Formats: sequence, C-alpha cells, structure tokens
Amino acid sequence: MAGALSRRESDHRVYDDIVSEPLLKRRLRSKLIPGLSLFVLVVFSPYAVSAATKAGAPWWARVVATLVPLLFLVIGLAFARLEVLVLDTPNGRSLEVHYGFGLLKQRFPAATIESATTVSRSMIEMGGLGYRGSLRVLRYAALVTRGGPALELQLTNRRRFLVTVDQPEDFVAALGK
Repeated sequence: MAGALSRRESDHRVYDDIVSEPLLKRRLRSKLIPGLSLFVLVVFSPYAVSAATKAGAPWWARVVATLVPLLFLVIGLAFARLEVLVLDTPNGRSLEVHYGFGLLKQRFPAATIESATTVSRSMIEMGGLGYRGSLRVLRYAALVTRGGPALELQLTNRRRFLVTVDQPEDFVAALGK
C-alpha cells in the first residue's frame, strides 16, 4: 500500500518501506495539568458518588456525577505525556504532537506548514493552560503547558498552531521553514 503509515517499534515511522527516526523529539513539561485534573478527580469523586447514590436523586444528577469524573480522568491522561516530534518523510519534514502516551496524535504534514517561527508568549496571551482554540473553526490553536518560548506554525488556509516547547529554535531549524 503506497504511502501507508504503519508503526514499527516505539520511535520509528515507516513510509513506503523508508524507516526514519525522529529528527527532533522533545517531551513537554506538563505536570500541572494532570496534577490539577487528578486533584479535582479526587476531591469531586466522593461528592459525585454521594449525589449519584442519594435516594430520590434526579437522573441527570447521576449522569453528571458519572461523566464529570470521567472527563477529568480523560483530560489527566491526555496531558500526562506530551511529545513533539519532527519527522523526515518522503514529502518533506513534518511535525507530530503526541498526546497521552501516543494514543492521540496531531500531524502537520510538510505540505501544510508554510513557515515556522519562534515566539515568546505569556500564558495569559495564549489563553491559559491546555489546548486552546480550534484549527478548523477559529483557524488558531495553541497547546500551552507553560508561558515562555514557543514554536508557532503558519499553516495553509491562514491557520496557526502554537506549542510551548523548550528550545523552539531547534524545531524551526529541523523543519527548515
């Protein structure tokens, strides 16, 4: 199957039988987001259980009491491990962001990256911690784990993606944009 992507070993990508290791790989510092999610989960769970098991509780209280802890568990797992990689593919160098131990991936193929720059922003300028925005709806998204230096990608269709990463200039050089 031409152009198919399959997974071999932990950090290798296979494109048409061409194996390449990531040119650049950094794990983002993201202890605050999973920590806050775990804290809310631990604090809210007893109240959720008591509300769900209370006699005469409405059905929607049981649904909320079940879904809110699950939501915080999913958020905590998604942000427990974040990695940013630059990959050398047959179509050029691309960027991948791995969320939650690689279970979720956000790919930016070389054809969609118009330019890459280094910026320095505070958390307030980026809208706070976490994933902010929407590339499809707002044409801007940011993965913010802290304030400070960040990698900003100018994408096709006037979209922008920003990710806070240590030494973003290394990513700009690795992407060659």
